Amino acid sequence: AAPVGAGAATGDVSDFEDGQVTARFGAGWMVSLDRQAGGKSSGAYEVVDGGANASKKSLSITGTISAALPYAWAGAMFSPGAQVFQPTDLSSKKEIRFWAKGDGKTYRLMVFAQSKGMMPLIQEFVAGAEWKEYTIPFSAFSGRDGHDIMAILFAGGPQPGDFKFQIDDVRLR
Repeated sequence: AAPVGAGAATGDVSDFEDGQVTARFGAGWMVSLDRQAGGKSSGAYEVVDGGANASKKSLSITGTISAALPYAWAGAMFSPGAQVFQPTDLSSKKEIRFWAKGDGKTYRLMVFAQSKGMMPLIQEFVAGAEWKEYTIPFSAFSGRDGHDIMAILFAGGPQPGDFKFQIDDVRLR
């Protein structure tokens, strides 16, 4: 795996306060949809007013999960490497921290590691009406230590239907 870039030393990924969907290191954020696997889900993201801890901005992630696949997804994906899906050594970081709020549905935090191929490792969280901080250790993803992380995806699904949630202050610690 490639070493992390200089901006990754703090582990701060994004707080969206500049009104842009940018990351402090890596290839940044992109929409990820199940279409590459034959699905028909749709999704988008945008920076919106109102963030965690009375901050000014956050990332709103919305979409519709199609019933075309039993493992459907749509969401916002962060690539920590210099290129999308480049394996990156994040072993100096032990956990993913973020704030979320939403429509009360269960969402997935999906981690892609080179050693697992394209099969994501998944942890779930419920995005309720109020902002809540989530801390998920890399070890919760089948004992991963973060040495070969290719992507981190905040996703709706696999249950069909519309979804809407927000994330803020995404950090690796």
